Amino acid sequence: MDEIQKIYHDISTVDDINKYLSNTDDGESGIIEFKAVDRLSDEKDKSKKANFRAKIAKEMCAFANSEGGILVVGVKVENGKVVPSCKEPNLEDFLEKQKIGTYLEPSLKGLNFKSLGVEDGSNKPVIIMIPKSDFLPHRTINNYSGVDGKNKDIVGEYFVREGSDSHKLPEQLVRAMYLSLGRAPRFEIVPVIKFIKDHNRKVIDIQALVYPDKYKFIDKYYFSAKLKMYDEFFDSISEYSSGKDIFDISILMDGERNKKMPIYPSDEDKYAADCIIKIRPMSEIDIYMQIPNNEIALDSKKYDTIKYIIIDVVYACEGMSAVKRRFGYVFDVKDFKYYNSEIGIYKFKYLKNVFLDSRLTNKIIDLDSFNEFTKIGFHNGNELFKDRFGFT
Repeated sequence: MDEIQKIYHDISTVDDINKYLSNTDDGESGIIEFKAVDRLSDEKDKSKKANFRAKIAKEMCAFANSEGGILVVGVKVENGKVVPSCKEPNLEDFLEKQKIGTYLEPSLKGLNFKSLGVEDGSNKPVIIMIPKSDFLPHRTINNYSGVDGKNKDIVGEYFVREGSDSHKLPEQLVRAMYLSLGRAPRFEIVPVIKFIKDHNRKVIDIQALVYPDKYKFIDKYYFSAKLKMYDEFFDSISEYSSGKDIFDISILMDGERNKKMPIYPSDEDKYAADCIIKIRPMSEIDIYMQIPNNEIALDSKKYDTIKYIIIDVVYACEGMSAVKRRFGYVFDVKDFKYYNSEIGIYKFKYLKNVFLDSRLTNKIIDLDSFNEFTKIGFHNGNELFKDRFGFT
């Protein structure tokens, strides 16, 4: 029994879903999606039924073309908890009559669905298990009638799962899926930051954490990473010797002989351990020695003012379109130089790809306290970190 099947069999009530919520604001992940449901059995409003079918087909298509997944229909996430949101009184019967496996071309085999128990007596949501398909790629059927608005863009298209979202596949990637027995390569690269002690110096270490494709060996790919540092007033911090404030840290993925490290198939994440970027204060010896290309040396006073690090990452390979992501890291600038052991970074669940210094656990508990901590009221006015750098 694979992971998707285990989750499906483990969930029998709406409350059971909560243990599988991710840290994202909507609680969704690469294998779980939620959809609220309006009243569907009203014969007078056929467009509502058609639009619902299109939305469900999109998510089913994305899961089937990826690693499979769980689609829970008739719920929403409210205050960090899954709650029923189903206006259709007989949702399971509706889906049974619809023959939802035929929402895709070719038809999807092996899916299962069942109603979930609710405590408040409201209409029962339905959980749908979409298996990883052996007949790829799938697309949504193109004979929907009554679909309107932006849902028209779903009809007759191919979708895949990327993170917690479902994305339309461009034509060249559809061709690549046919050529690669139906499965496009998928991997992720996430920069990870730690505070450590290195030769009695307090250093910021940056490594690349790789989430490999489960089945494909990837030895040729593109990777780029650019880093900037800012103080509490959003002023950029530059290197002592060169004066530059944008740093290319793409060597994070370099292996032997400065070639990109191959990404081997696995279902476990791995560090690209051959290269670690170090951000550190200047020392006297730096005046006489060349600073290694994996180190960024700052004036010690500037080093102690680092409050934000922004890393922009781009990666792609043949058969996979370019992924562009921005990562933000927030530090406790007042206590920046006062740490006696290794300090980690934890993911902030209210903003995507934002990570916090673990010393901020008690200071930042929600989005309001985050905004208060990252707000400046100096020469730039009341500007917020999330608005300045585009985090949502």
